[in-house]
Amino acid sequence: MLGITSATHGISNFATSGEDMTILRINLQKPLSYKEKIIFNVTYSIYIPKIKHRLGYNDYVYNLANFYPIMCVYEDGGFTEYSYCKLGDPFYSEVASYKVTLTLPKNYVAAHTGNVEQVTETEDTKTLQLEADNVRDFAICASPYFIMRTDTVGATAIKYYYVEESGAAERLEHIKSVLTAFNGYFCNYPYSTLTVVKTPFAFGGMEYPQLVYISDSLTKTETDMVITHELAHQWWYGLVGNDQIKYAWQDEALAEFSMLYYYKNNNPKLYKSYFDDSYDKYTRYASITGLTGNTAAMDNILYDYDDYRYSANVYIKGMLMLASLYELEGEALIAALSAYAKAYTYKTATPEDFVNTISVYFKCSQAAYFDAWLKGKVILL
Repeated sequence: MLGITSATHGISNFATSGEDMTILRINLQKPLSYKEKIIFNVTYSIYIPKIKHRLGYNDYVYNLANFYPIMCVYEDGGFTEYSYCKLGDPFYSEVASYKVTLTLPKNYVAAHTGNVEQVTETEDTKTLQLEADNVRDFAICASPYFIMRTDTVGATAIKYYYVEESGAAERLEHIKSVLTAFNGYFCNYPYSTLTVVKTPFAFGGMEYPQLVYISDSLTKTETDMVITHELAHQWWYGLVGNDQIKYAWQDEALAEFSMLYYYKNNNPKLYKSYFDDSYDKYTRYASITGLTGNTAAMDNILYDYDDYRYSANVYIKGMLMLASLYELEGEALIAALSAYAKAYTYKTATPEDFVNTISVYFKCSQAAYFDAWLKGKVILL
């Protein structure tokens, strides 16, 4: 059920469109003037499915993400009207400020983006007033069984939520270690909270601003590696935005490489085994499937991939592309990534922005290097 009203501007009509009817278009009675503001009140109800996904629930946790409308990004004279798909992270959003009112049963604990500004309670419920600035999305996880451990890194409060885990203290220390490392590698994490929540989830993990999901079905080593990858997304997607549908490699390859680089410095044995396994996995897949040209390209739009080719080209090959550049340039690449993070914090970067930043830092064009990898001219066998 969907309804839209406006308190400040007349609405002519509204309609939904797209392959799965996820595009909402609101027609105004008159065009907006330059710098004129408009307030919409959108009312709707949703069905929360019983699945282990971004939006879903099971017997003890509610995952609440991607459940509300966001503005389509306006670029090149029009709005990007992307359809949802099952593969990858089919999202593209700009930073915004959020004020969220969350009412839930009194015994529930909520992990969420942003800060709690106020709490009010009744006999049966509690209402949280939440606020977040300069974030690309807002997500929540709620359960009556959550346990929380907390600590700090500088001015950032670290929160780790879980239902049952014997190694929770170790996970919290790992989160602190990763945040400290990435602050040093790239730029300081600018938010006052960082939350990791272990939840039933069909995949390894999922990133949101100030909040990441980690599947509760992983081994200890897998959990730590996924935490590292998802925390890297706080920089690559969170701070530095990109079109995750057209250029999925731009955040996923950087997140994978950031994880690899963390382990190079903190667990060399795991670093070597993961790098060797990734290389072998990709070359076996390329050999069996005959990846060439477009099928080996990393810059295909999300809809053109299948599951295996997406994972092979975007994650593994993307990580190998940056690892190979690191072998050539060493720590200069990390310094260049830091410059990239600082230059595009709270902005959206294109692939050209990324390549140009690296090129300027290296004082020579890297366009040919990246073009060869992205267009599938580099075949690893």
